[in-house]
Amino acid sequence: MVHGIKGQGTSMQKLPLALGQEITIRSRDREYFQVNTKVLGARTGEFILLDSLVLEMNDRLFVRLQGDIKCTTILQGTAYVFDSEVLDTLSHDMSMIRYPQSYQSKSLRKYTRVRINLAVTLTLEGVDTQCRGQLIDLSDGGCRVIVDKVFYVDNKMHCRLDFALPSGQAVQSPTAAIRAINVSKLRRTTDLGLQFLGPKEELGKVGAFCEFCRRFKL
Repeated sequence: MVHGIKGQGTSMQKLPLALGQEITIRSRDREYFQVNTKVLGARTGEFILLDSLVLEMNDRLFVRLQGDIKCTTILQGTAYVFDSEVLDTLSHDMSMIRYPQSYQSKSLRKYTRVRINLAVTLTLEGVDTQCRGQLIDLSDGGCRVIVDKVFYVDNKMHCRLDFALPSGQAVQSPTAAIRAINVSKLRRTTDLGLQFLGPKEELGKVGAFCEFCRRFKL
C-alpha cells in the first residue's frame, strides 16, 4: 500500500478504474480505521460504488467507515491517491463514495515504458494456448499486451512472446510472468501486464531499443 505519495496532481480527469480493482480506504478522522475493498462500479464525476466498508475489529465488534476518507488504488503499475467521502451505505456489502475532483498519481515502475503498437503472438505455458494481440507499451522489465478475446488466466501463469521491433529485429520467445489482468466483456478484450523473466539475449534486444527511445525521447 502507498501512503503520502507526492505525484503530479491531476484535475477534472477520469480516474482509471476497473471492475474488481482493489482499493484501500482509510478514515481521515481515525487513520487506524482502514479497509481493503473492491470497485463494483462508478459514474464519472458523481460516485464510485464499492464493496463493503465494514472493518471487523473482532468477532463481535464491527465498524463501518463514514465521513471523510483517503483512498489509494494501484492500476497497471501506477498508484492513484485521492480524498473522498462516504455518500451512502446501500447494504452491508455495498457503499457509495464521492467521485474525486482531482487525484495524485505516481508510477511505481522501476523502468520507464515506451508507448508503442506492435503485433505480438502470446503463448501460455502449460496449456499451449496461443493468441495474437497488440503490444502497446514496452520497457526493459516488461510490457502490456491487449488480446482481442476474453480468456481467463491468473497471475501465477507464465507466457512466451514473439514480436518484431520497429527496426525489424525479431524478439523470439522471451518468457514473462503475468502480473496484472483486466478482462473487458464489453470490449471482448483481455489486458495483460507482463514482467520479463529471460533469456538475457532476447531481453538485451528490448533493453537496447528502449534505451534508444529514451535517449532520443521517442
